[in-house]
Amino acid sequence: MKYLKYFESSEDDLGFDIDELKYYFTDLEDVGFTVRLRTSTKLVQSKSSDLTHFDFNMVNFVKVRIMKNPIGPGRTTKNYHQNQLGLFMMSDLFNEVIDVAKDRLSDKNLFIDDDSIQVENSYITINIYKNEDMDKIKKS
Repeated sequence: MKYLKYFESSEDDLGFDIDELKYYFTDLEDVGFTVRLRTSTKLVQSKSSDLTHFDFNMVNFVKVRIMKNPIGPGRTTKNYHQNQLGLFMMSDLFNEVIDVAKDRLSDKNLFIDDDSIQVENSYITINIYKNEDMDKIKKS
């Protein structure tokens, strides 16, 4: 019974509640997008001077998925939907939401990896990392 509270918590190893981060993307939900957040880990190789010794670290991060239901089934619809998401990523609304989220995340010692903002299948992905992991992420 004492472990139940641990498993119900969404704080995990990140040190903050990921449900709180969802509020940074409410402007996108108001336009009709669905925003989902989940915690994940990434294996990162650290650089070392010795070519025979490699150090690996696990880095925790939050993966944000922004999606909108496609018009219908089919390959052409999927390609069309990916193109629409790509165009939306260049819009003023999307860039404004990302800029505001970056400012708010910096107060919590978090950052958005700009290289991780991309269209995958039928959604846009954004990875949010802790500032202390910045060097590990940029080296990989």
